[in-house]
Amino acid sequence: MIKAIGAVMVILAGSGWGMLQAAKIEECYRQMRYLRKLIFRIRSEIRYSRRVLPEAFLSVGSEAQEPYKMWLLSLYERLENRQGTSLAGIWEEETRTHLPV
Repeated sequence: MIKAIGAVMVILAGSGWGMLQAAKIEECYRQMRYLRKLIFRIRSEIRYSRRVLPEAFLSVGSEAQEPYKMWLLSLYERLENRQGTSLAGIWEEETRTHLPV
């Protein structure tokens, strides 16, 4: 009887842990889809609206959700004020600062 209860508890605990991990993966996937959408919007701003990169970051960032809003707006400020060595350096610094890993 005790073994059966223990076996059921192990199965329930494993199922609960699996569901929790699945929820984390789903959230990660949702964030990646949203980030992809933002990147496509930036690309569209550059291609079709003929905006320069800082203006595209400002336009898309003003309508984005957090934490992407602060990330894009800080990219805009740094590029507009010419703070940093290169786009790659600014991108890496601001991404590490504003986006969770």
